[in-house]
Amino acid sequence: MKIAADLQYLSIKELQRHYELYRTLIIKLSSGNNWRKILEFVEDNFCCDIRDDQFNSPMTTCSPAEIILQELVIRDADVEMLCIILQGCNLMDALTLFLEHEPLEITKQPGDPNDLGKIFYVKEYDDFELECTATGIPVPTYQWFKDGIPLENQTASLLSIEEFVSDDSGDYHCCVKQVANNAEVVQQISNCVTVKQQPEAPVINFDLPSTKSIKLGEQLSLTINAHAFPAPDYSWYHGNVLLACKSSVLVIDEIGMENEGKYICCIQNGVGELCSKPCIVSVYFAPCEEKLEKNHASAKFALLIGNSKYEHYKQLLTPENDLLALTEILKNLILKL
Repeated sequence: MKIAADLQYLSIKELQRHYELYRTLIIKLSSGNNWRKILEFVEDNFCCDIRDDQFNSPMTTCSPAEIILQELVIRDADVEMLCIILQGCNLMDALTLFLEHEPLEITKQPGDPNDLGKIFYVKEYDDFELECTATGIPVPTYQWFKDGIPLENQTASLLSIEEFVSDDSGDYHCCVKQVANNAEVVQQISNCVTVKQQPEAPVINFDLPSTKSIKLGEQLSLTINAHAFPAPDYSWYHGNVLLACKSSVLVIDEIGMENEGKYICCIQNGVGELCSKPCIVSVYFAPCEEKLEKNHASAKFALLIGNSKYEHYKQLLTPENDLLALTEILKNLILKL
């Protein structure tokens, strides 16, 4: 940490004479309640107890950040001490107000430094990261781009994409920017990295049924569910005959007897190929309604046969009587015997 020569030995009271610098410091310490970090750091490390009523008093016209700086003035703190406090609180944005300017430099480029043209392949739903780091005073800021369009909420040195999908494929780069205290803007563009979804051979999620029976004249529908990247092509076969269907669903509107047989679907996408298990389709005739009406049963019959004795149940001596008893029971069920 190298403090600017013209500020290094100033007391905080003397710093107040640098009006623009001092007001900028107040603004940065007030942002996001950064003053609370300083308050806790000072109390923990310098045994400095600042009363809460100083912040809550209705009589005060100063901001909390101004009150804390006034307390440091009372304790004869200088700019060097203030820088130590800011560094301890990790308030780099405020700290850079007092440091010597350091030119912007990208120290780590995204991608493979040994192969700048290398394409990165990412599996679907995997997490993916790219990193670009830079040094400089004031501290640089980052903005990531995909295909020349700035990415929302990607303003850190680390680009993070969760559950990568094909829409995330593209060319990525980072714009690193440094805004000096005199409002001069310097920026550098990182290397461009091409990211693509990793090709995957087809995998069947839901296969064809082993068998399927369907009534003559009805619609036959066979569906196979597969995953692959790039999207696969489908080829359906009836026996050894290639069918015209090219989708994952085979439909035959009015099935006939000639459509019986074995069906297979082959799936390929240039990375790999596999076939479904065979589905045996059988076609049956619908029963004739007139024939059903003509042959409709008008009665129920039961035939009872009794032996003279039981073979296995020696203790039951009157099988004829049992037969007669069963007859009466079945007659009550409206059966003819």
